[in-house]
Amino acid sequence: MISDPSDAAKLIDARRGDPAFDTALQAFEAGPDVSDDDAFNAWNRATAPIGYRKWDVAEQRHAEIGRWDLAAAQDYFRVQPPADLPSRLGAVTAPTLVIAGDSDCLTGFAPVIALADLFPHGEVAVIEECGHYPWIEQPAEFRRAVDEFLARPPRT
Repeated sequence: MISDPSDAAKLIDARRGDPAFDTALQAFEAGPDVSDDDAFNAWNRATAPIGYRKWDVAEQRHAEIGRWDLAAAQDYFRVQPPADLPSRLGAVTAPTLVIAGDSDCLTGFAPVIALADLFPHGEVAVIEECGHYPWIEQPAEFRRAVDEFLARPPRT
C-alpha cells in the first residue's frame, strides 16, 4: 500500500530501557490472547505503554477507557485495503491534514508522512514528544495544528 517501510522498530529501540515500555513490548511480542474478549482486553492493557511517548497519569487513564471487541478487531485486521487505494486518495481534492506523533511506535513515523503524500493537498502536522495519541499526550499542540488547518481559507 504505502511503499515507505515503517520506522517503528527504530522508534521502539530508542524507547528500550524504560521498564513500563519493556514490559509492554514483551507482551506485545508474545502476541494477543484471542481466547475471548476479556483476555484480548487484558493484552491490550498490558501492551498499552507502546502507544504513548510517556506513561504518565493521563496516558494511563486513557488506556483504561473503553473495551476492545475481539471480533471487530479480528475483522478489521483480516480485510486488506483495496489495491487502488492510493489512486483513490490521489483523487481527493480537499485539503487533508495527517497528524503524526514523532515517537509513534505503533505505526512508525515514516508511513504517516508517506500517507500524507498520497493526497494532492495533503500535509503533515508533526507533534513532537508524542506517540500514537496526540490528543491525549500533547492536547495543546494537537489543538493548535487542527485549529490552524481549519482556519485557512478554502482553496479555489
